[in-house]
Amino acid sequence: MFTNLNINKISLRKSIVKVSIALILALAILVVSMQVSIKMAQVKLEKEAEIEAEQKSAVANIVANAIFMANEWVINSYLAGISNIESETDSVTKELSYKHIIDDDFLNTLSINEIYERIRSFINYNKEYYSAIMIFEKGVIKSAPNGIAAAVYTGDTANYNLLIDYQLFKNDFYNKVKESGKSIVMSGIIKKDDVVVFTNAVPLYNRRGVIIGEFWVDTEAKYFSEILNMYKSDDAAAVIIINDDCKVISSTNINNNGKNLKDISAKICGGQFPQEWYSEVQTRVLQEKYSYFENNFVGEPIVTYIFPIKNTTYNLMVIKHENELYGEVTHYVLTSVIIMIAGILLISACLIYIFFVFKKKNDESNRMEGELGLAAEIQRGILPFNPQYIDNQPFDIYGFQRSAKSVGGDLYDFVQKGDLLHFCVGDVSGKGMPAALVMTELCSLYRYIICYHSDPQEIVSLINKAVMERSDDSMFCTLFVGVLNLKTGLLEFCNAGHNPPIYVCKDQANYLKIKPNMPIYAFENFIYVKEFIQLNCGDRLFVYTDGVTEAKNANNEFYGNEATLKTIQRLENQPFNELVDGVLKDLKSFTKKAEQHDDITILCVEYKGTNNCVSLHYDNVKSNVTKIVDDVLESCEMVDDMKLRLAIEEPIQNIADYAYETDGPVDIEVTKNIDNQIIEITLIDNGKPFNPLENKEPDLTVPIEERQIGGLGIFMTRKIMEDVSYQFENQQNRLKLKYRIK
Repeated sequence: MFTNLNINKISLRKSIVKVSIALILALAILVVSMQVSIKMAQVKLEKEAEIEAEQKSAVANIVANAIFMANEWVINSYLAGISNIESETDSVTKELSYKHIIDDDFLNTLSINEIYERIRSFINYNKEYYSAIMIFEKGVIKSAPNGIAAAVYTGDTANYNLLIDYQLFKNDFYNKVKESGKSIVMSGIIKKDDVVVFTNAVPLYNRRGVIIGEFWVDTEAKYFSEILNMYKSDDAAAVIIINDDCKVISSTNINNNGKNLKDISAKICGGQFPQEWYSEVQTRVLQEKYSYFENNFVGEPIVTYIFPIKNTTYNLMVIKHENELYGEVTHYVLTSVIIMIAGILLISACLIYIFFVFKKKNDESNRMEGELGLAAEIQRGILPFNPQYIDNQPFDIYGFQRSAKSVGGDLYDFVQKGDLLHFCVGDVSGKGMPAALVMTELCSLYRYIICYHSDPQEIVSLINKAVMERSDDSMFCTLFVGVLNLKTGLLEFCNAGHNPPIYVCKDQANYLKIKPNMPIYAFENFIYVKEFIQLNCGDRLFVYTDGVTEAKNANNEFYGNEATLKTIQRLENQPFNELVDGVLKDLKSFTKKAEQHDDITILCVEYKGTNNCVSLHYDNVKSNVTKIVDDVLESCEMVDDMKLRLAIEEPIQNIADYAYETDGPVDIEVTKNIDNQIIEITLIDNGKPFNPLENKEPDLTVPIEERQIGGLGIFMTRKIMEDVSYQFENQQNRLKLKYRIK
């Protein structure tokens, strides 16, 4: 009996030992699992923080570049757009996009009034700037031998010369720009209204490489602060732009603008001056890469993000009050004993913690989406609004753009300037933030260049020249630029590697044959070639990006050029909004649930003519006399009228015989006045002056064999027409014929 009892005690002890060992092993496995889980969570959080910093860096550069680089783009585009100023890349001053050179001949003829008019046109077109100043040194302008500092303020019609009041030639800022020979941004106060501004200044050179003056543009500091407040998230303590010396260029708090970061840091951080934090900021602003670090002030953790602003010496700094990123994870690692005692409870607590961590990350993601939404809204604001349809308007135009991501690299624009309609469509390589920044630059360049140039070849060449300094090997952009003469219907265009547009003429749609040109960003000195086509009333042009033709379905198949053409042929007579909706509907039917692969942009243009006018253009008149006569009769809807044929054939033949030594172009305008039953036909050529009406009328009483040769044809024209008149203007012969319909 005692033996059995001893055996049972021994068995019980063994069982207790086994259970104890099992429990210890289970707890050990639990602890190891917890540590592995915590380590994985920490790595995940570190990766999420890295992604967040990259996203914030991209958004920061959109916001900051919109503030600083846009000013430099505007100035360079404005100066490059003046025909008498040559803007070229300077390999020495890498920070400056251009070196602006003014010919001495132009300076000798430049008057003071013309200087004021040029900067006034700049201010009137860019009303967001406070003022603009153009400075020339002594002896540069004849009418201003002591120099001039011509200033124009927004909303002020007066002209100001700041030369004496501001002692400009002794001014530190003026001499700093002159000594460096490059673009500089500096803050200051305008004495006129005691307004704090930030001044972008670029030097102006003569042909000998000597700086003869400067061009300044002033922007109010509060304007920068308003933009920074749009970027500021709910929990951000401050958003600040600082330079390498830690001077506050702009801040969400307007009162901090222009101050040193050291002087306002205590107020930002909610306590005494934080020496350690300030020293860390000084170190990181010089690293030229994004980063973030944590500090504790008054018992509260503060996270500081620093993002370098591309193409500048400034940094965007975001200061936030929030819990330390890894506080809870570190807490669990240091309390492994508690984990061993209450393993299951801590596992539950860890799961709850992870839930809230990812919830917080989700909130941050939503905030980032909101910031990206703001960037997309800003980008959409750059694109023009579609005009309302108006009867008797000489053209109709409609644009559509949808990005594959929040923001994209596609662009379109159109501007009517007098009798000319400027329009363009472009596609920047890539998608998302980088493409959106380039798209913004191109839109800015295009708007300012067309203020001074109407030749599409020059427009594309100047854009290419402007962007090459900041390009890299991976960047390119296709661009289609058109200029439509609303009076004549002549469309001049330059296609820089873009998809050929679809041309709808006489209810027939087909791809427009174009000459190949390289995309911009490819070669700095590439010579672009322009082309032209004569549009008649009702002709349409459908310009698009490859987001249409290269749309993919689930099988990775392209929508293609043929399908695009067939869709346009089916919808070619529909109103533009219905036509675009039809194209998008067909794309959706083709791609089905597949994700949008690329940005989609469509621009539709129709020439509707003016006053029932039809314009015809021919490059060679000598070899096309019969065709020209037939086309004129067809446009008049008088194909069978032999009298009209006889009356117009003679003056057209005269142009072929006498206007050019070899051959040349002719333009014909046909206007039909339905009420008075009058057709006006105007023949226009660029040949030598020749008035056929000066020839004497033939004497029909003289026998045929005795009459002088010539003169009978134009005589018949004058007899058939109700009126014939001739003018030589703008180096062109213009013969106007009026024919009354019987």
